[in-house]
Amino acid sequence: MKTSKKGILRVLQTVILTGTYTASHALPAYTVTDLGALGAHGEAQPLGVNNAGQVTGGRTVSSGEVHAFLYNNGVFQDLGTPGGPYSTGTDINSAGVVVGYGSTPNGGPTSSFLYNNGVRTSIAIGWAYGINNLGQVTGDAGGPYVYSDGVIRSLGISGYGADINDFGQVAISSNHALLYSGGALQDLGTLGGTSSSAEGLNNAGQVVGSSLTSNNSASHAFLYSNGLMTDLGLIAGSTIGSRATDINNAGQVVGISDNHAFLYGDGIYTDLNTLPAVEAAGWDFLQQANAISDNGNIVGIGQIHGEPLHGFLLMPVREVPEPAVLSLMLIGILPWLRMRNKRQP
Repeated sequence: MKTSKKGILRVLQTVILTGTYTASHALPAYTVTDLGALGAHGEAQPLGVNNAGQVTGGRTVSSGEVHAFLYNNGVFQDLGTPGGPYSTGTDINSAGVVVGYGSTPNGGPTSSFLYNNGVRTSIAIGWAYGINNLGQVTGDAGGPYVYSDGVIRSLGISGYGADINDFGQVAISSNHALLYSGGALQDLGTLGGTSSSAEGLNNAGQVVGSSLTSNNSASHAFLYSNGLMTDLGLIAGSTIGSRATDINNAGQVVGISDNHAFLYGDGIYTDLNTLPAVEAAGWDFLQQANAISDNGNIVGIGQIHGEPLHGFLLMPVREVPEPAVLSLMLIGILPWLRMRNKRQP
């Protein structure tokens, strides 16, 4: 393919603004932020992250209760509860809208909610697990559902909606992982065992989760793409099992293999514990990665300085070229552009 003048300018603009232009898939450098000891309860962990580095999940507050939170630029905001003692945020979209669930007063049923700019809106009796960039929500209200513009629509089967993409497709966990698309259900199958479970979905319709393998001998992370469920296996040194928890629009997958948080992309497993920033910050281990944004921000849980489990936020570092490097690039490209201009009729 020939490169136009506009194409060259776009490349130059990309390099100047982001500091990156490479055909390789080398893993970038990361910064790691300690989100603190969020608590011992299962809901007390970061579960969602967006491109801006905003994080949601659950954390233990001074009363000892677990409350949904929104983390933004070093500040935790308590999102409260639907009236009972606990809540947790499960996902966040690009606009910073959070979905989650929590307990209602007097031991009432669990209620799902949407939180946007200080306003918490009840969705349904049940749980909310995923939100897309259009504000559509999926979860479990006696079965999987789609919530959109104040209206909740049941998908008419058992299980729960684990994630929803911007095209309204829903990854569903039932006895098997399913994909709901355009009113039709597709059974994604298994890795040879009797069951599979979906957890993440991207705009390409790729689904990740976990499945029992042949003879139900183990549970492995899977990636479903273009009609094929691929066994992602285990990272080096793992022997027990793995689970994929999320996938972004770049096809990067995160999850847990034994007690190691991992990133998978382009056929390569990376144990997040091997990242230089993680070792330099004194983390004992990163146990599980729960979510990844489209630009590669990752949240999960791990242990640091021997303390109880803490939340972590990993953010890729965008390297900006030195001024001298940019000058050399301009020196090389501008004469070529002038020559092309002279050739134009």
